[in-house]
Amino acid sequence: MKLTLEIRAAEGGEDAKLLVHDQAAIYQRYAARNGIKASVETRGHL
Repeated sequence: MKLTLEIRAAEGGEDAKLLVHDQAAIYQRYAARNGIKASVETRGHL
């Protein structure tokens, strides 16, 4: 099974970017705790 999750920063400038970063970390921790292999692909600027 493969799941692609896309998280984008909307309007909000730096605060929106920080929120996306935090959300990605939450999903990565969830995957690690549940034995799910996760990889991160970034496009654009963080």
